[in-house]
Amino acid sequence: MPFQVRWLIPRRIVTMYMYGTLALDDFKAMYDISTQHMEAGSAPVHMLSILDQSAEYSKSPNSIAAMIKIGGRLHPNTGWVLQITANVFQRFIGTMIAHSMGNVRYAAMPTPAEALAFLKDRDVTLSEIDAAALAAEYQRHQPTP
Repeated sequence: MPFQVRWLIPRRIVTMYMYGTLALDDFKAMYDISTQHMEAGSAPVHMLSILDQSAEYSKSPNSIAAMIKIGGRLHPNTGWVLQITANVFQRFIGTMIAHSMGNVRYAAMPTPAEALAFLKDRDVTLSEIDAAALAAEYQRHQPTP
């Protein structure tokens, strides 16, 4: 599978890491798994959507429309959805998907460390979290395509 969905902080922060070549079935599977995490979490459950530089997917208008449709509706436990990528096109697609989901709190960040610092600043229940240590731990456990 060219993706991984797992807890970064149990029941509070989910990471969705994408790398390699992704098909529409992969996007559907990621949505289903992340929905299961949202169900099991304690609101607000924040999502870090991390796109590796190697991530490839169809950029045809029909494929993009299908990805947006897969995004479905916003889960009631959803907190912030942060997309982590420096790629402008990937940010554009992420913004389209986020807006299709309704009233989502969405932002794009260039690094996991910045995303965690952002969450720590906006969610007082995360104030004790060491964002730098979590970002370093995530870097050590990145999947290899």
